Amino acid sequence: MQKSIKITIAILFLSFSLAGIALAQATDINVISAGQTATDSVINAVNADENIQAKDLGISEPTILPNSPLYFLKNLSRSIQTLFTLNAVKKAELQQKFSNEKLMEAKKLIEIGAKPQIIEKAINNYQNQVSNVQKVTEQIKGAAATSTQALNFLDKFIQQQVLQQQILQKLETQVPTSTLEKIKEAREQHLEQFGQVMTKLEDKTKMQENLDKSMEQIKGSDFKDFKSLEVLKNLETRVTTTTKEAIQKTEDNLLNKLQSNLEKLSPEDQTKFKDYLDKINGNKEQQMEILQNLKAKVQNATATLKTIQLKEKLEQGQTKILQKIENGLKKANCPSWTPPAADFCKQGRIYIPKNPTTGCPMEPKCIAPSETSTSKPITPGTSEPMNATPKQ
Repeated sequence: MQKSIKITIAILFLSFSLAGIALAQATDINVISAGQTATDSVINAVNADENIQAKDLGISEPTILPNSPLYFLKNLSRSIQTLFTLNAVKKAELQQKFSNEKLMEAKKLIEIGAKPQIIEKAINNYQNQVSNVQKVTEQIKGAAATSTQALNFLDKFIQQQVLQQQILQKLETQVPTSTLEKIKEAREQHLEQFGQVMTKLEDKTKMQENLDKSMEQIKGSDFKDFKSLEVLKNLETRVTTTTKEAIQKTEDNLLNKLQSNLEKLSPEDQTKFKDYLDKINGNKEQQMEILQNLKAKVQNATATLKTIQLKEKLEQGQTKILQKIENGLKKANCPSWTPPAADFCKQGRIYIPKNPTTGCPMEPKCIAPSETSTSKPITPGTSEPMNATPKQ
């Protein structure tokens, strides 16, 4: 009898032990799974904002590429379409469609690992087409104020130009060094001509409305406005003062929207934004400026648990970007550069000036909350402003 009881107790003890082990393993699996899910979620957000597809530009996936012997037929078809399109706005729409197609052709060639000379030829095709778009838009200059058709074209044009910039920015990370300069050249040319087309709008109020609407229509993750802000930041340096003011108003609207969206997120989803900043491509110094502007808005907002949590995540994201800047300097042959400490400029905006000759970042400065963007920055470890004024 006693032996039977002992055996029963032993079996129960073993059962509970095995159950405990199984529960612990299940818990570990759930933790790992949750971690993987969080990581996958960030990667999906980055892909949603950077991996632009043909359908996002309103075209079909290219099948005949510049390395095909049949490509001349594709160009012949384009020439015939252009010849028989007489309406100025329709012709502009057609040329814009061709620029989308030629950029996606280059993207496809890079993805399949085509030879550098083939890729460069495709990029040349795209650059020539961007010039064609600029030429045909001369014919509708000023028409947006009176023509609904022209206004609709410009609406779609703005949206697609932002997407083209994002595609080119992504391609810079996917090509060998020998092709990288060609992609950068194409992106700079596209940005210049994008700015020139924007200045053709005489009604600046409608232009800002167009910008706001175009940014709203761009699809992507919950954080897509951050990438759009980066393109607009680049664009504002290529336009006239009046056009720049309209762009900056749209930037401010996007910042307000991004701030509002981030404040509504759970702490876990706010952490995803911090990790998103770490993984996205682009100009890290410019992303730093956008993040500082966003942080300033959060600091000026009414202090709540959500805003306090968000500010913490933004500061963590700031650290990630600063690390990326430091890592990038090694590839750019810049002098050694030490990012500011985590507690530097907690209540202000960090400003990182660049050496005008080399383009390398210099010592970080701190712009106090009470000062404007043109005020004198403060050096790390002091409370006195520098004599130099940062150029924005």
